[in-house]
Amino acid sequence: MKSALRKNIFLVTKLIVAGIVATTLVITAGIFSSPKANNVQAATPYTQLILNDTYVYGNIPDSDTINYYEVVLPSDGWLTITYQGWNIGDGYYKLVNQEQSNSYYEMDVGGSSDINPVTDSTTRALEKGIYILKVYGADSNTGDYKIKGSPLTTNEHLLGFLGL
Repeated sequence: MKSALRKNIFLVTKLIVAGIVATTLVITAGIFSSPKANNVQAATPYTQLILNDTYVYGNIPDSDTINYYEVVLPSDGWLTITYQGWNIGDGYYKLVNQEQSNSYYEMDVGGSSDINPVTDSTTRALEKGIYILKVYGADSNTGDYKIKGSPLTTNEHLLGFLGL
């Protein structure tokens, strides 16, 4: 009787351990599998800049700070980035590809203050994809800014250009 009980306890323990191992393998496979294989967008260390024509507020607290924003352009078209520096003095915003190997523009916006904010907008035709927007102060310039992104299809851009 004791032998049969030990055998049953051993089998139950073996099944429990096998279940734990199988569950761990499934969870681990989900964590380490390719995002493309699961059709899931990979997480990035960047704040996503939602392209809805709404400002995001930022701060450059020291000369070593660069704020990064991920910009996802859902289709080919035009992208307008609008930057407004408040008390940052000279600030830059720069759009690069996801690998940061190709720069599309880098704008220096100077002379901003609390009582005289300076705004700059840049529009560029881009292909569908993921881009990185960098915001930083020139030299030792620090302070506050706001930035927004607005996508336009080619047709919307042409109609706006023509004033229609």
